[in-house]
Amino acid sequence: MTHRYFLVLLLHGISYGVAAAPAPAAAAAAPPATAPGAVALAAPATSPPSFPWAYDWEKFPAAWFASNDTNWESAEQIAAIGKYSMAILGWQHLDNMANWTAVVYLQLTQAAIIKEAHPSMPVFVYTGFGFAFGLNAGTWAIMDDPSYKDYFLQAADGPVFTQTNCQQAHTSEAATHGHCKGYFWNMANASARDYFVAELVAPLAANPVIDGIFFDAFNYGYDIPEVHPWNKMTVNVPNCSAAGSAPGTNGCDALLDGTIDVAVR
Repeated sequence: MTHRYFLVLLLHGISYGVAAAPAPAAAAAAPPATAPGAVALAAPATSPPSFPWAYDWEKFPAAWFASNDTNWESAEQIAAIGKYSMAILGWQHLDNMANWTAVVYLQLTQAAIIKEAHPSMPVFVYTGFGFAFGLNAGTWAIMDDPSYKDYFLQAADGPVFTQTNCQQAHTSEAATHGHCKGYFWNMANASARDYFVAELVAPLAANPVIDGIFFDAFNYGYDIPEVHPWNKMTVNVPNCSAAGSAPGTNGCDALLDGTIDVAVR
């Protein structure tokens, strides 16, 4: 791949950054025509800003992080967003509007609305790095397909999972038809890494309505199985367990090496 990246990775509260390459991409489905401010996705009328972005001393030196899961931003809210130095569409944004399904498409439309109002503002959308969230179309398509089982960390009785989205949104798997659940990418699996880059990262990196991708939970690419959410012990990374690498091996290094492989592509 030849995409020009500037990664934004969230690691225990530390932000890094992937600038989207200014290349055309297929337009995502627009929201219902009744949605306030609905627009079809298109390349911004002006050239997008390029990294490093010019600092504007007139703006608040922080990013606005969108987590409005129920409604599109109003005209007044869009205007207020312009006071910040960057806009990031979080995983929570428009979840309920999208019925927790392929949420990023509505988020891209919201990003286009923000870019139309503030062409020079860098606008990013969220993607989990270690997290494999069911609200993402690329993840949902394979997360319960047995042929892709080893793309995700597995315990003896099923996938190593998280319900952090269900809990933070005060909802449940039943209410979201399973879409609020999350697994964890197996970064030790080369095919999983290729899929993650090709199906989740590359389409966003090529999308002309955003300037980059905000990655969350970079550390979950390699912290598990030392960290074991819901006490689910990983068994499908050879010679690697909650105790670390098996004696005389570097088993757990495969997760770290895989994480770095994805980050530098």
